[in-house]
Amino acid sequence: MQSVSIRDWANSPLFNPDLDADSLPAVTGLRDAILAANVLMLASPEYATA
Repeated sequence: MQSVSIRDWANSPLFNPDLDADSLPAVTGLRDAILAANVLMLASPEYATA
């Protein structure tokens, strides 16, 4: 069985240790998705051919 999920990061806040991350729906949704996954693959495009 193959499953692919692509997340939209537009609603994810930048890291800020002063925020209570547990109260942000985008953060809790991401955390729940990671905990439920068997595999996590992160990919990032090359920036400015550097």
